[in-house]
Amino acid sequence: MSAGAPGHRKEYLQQVKHKIASYCAYRERCSSEVREKLATYECQPDEIDELLKLLKVDGFLNDERYCQTFARDKLRQNKWGKIKIRQYLEQKQLDSDLIDQGLDSIPMDEYLALLDDLVQKKYPTVKADNPYVRGHKTAQSIVRKGYEPDLVWSAIKALQH
Repeated sequence: MSAGAPGHRKEYLQQVKHKIASYCAYRERCSSEVREKLATYECQPDEIDELLKLLKVDGFLNDERYCQTFARDKLRQNKWGKIKIRQYLEQKQLDSDLIDQGLDSIPMDEYLALLDDLVQKKYPTVKADNPYVRGHKTAQSIVRKGYEPDLVWSAIKALQH
């Protein structure tokens, strides 16, 4: 898509708005992803800001909704912990309050049940005779998935007793 002559700029921006709305409707997007996509359409910074506003007003773009959807999806589909989810959302330049709301939208009972399940599946597969070493290796593996160390160790200790 090319902007063409200056007189066609308004028409071009309407085409961009339609394309970017479809891009947002396909799956949840955050503002930084949409901003990057708009830059590929050779939009000026003020045009990008205006298009972002319009997308938010029309309900195509909502960073709060994005954070909540992302947090729940990554937990359920990828089995990521809250630390890893937070780091990814921070890379997307999202507001820390929105990130907190997204993480708070994860039901704690579901989170802990998933953590227990990960520990119960990992612990028996670790090759170590010493239960302390087995616990340590299990903890390392699950902490790498973004779970809080104190919660991981509580789940391991509960399994060992």
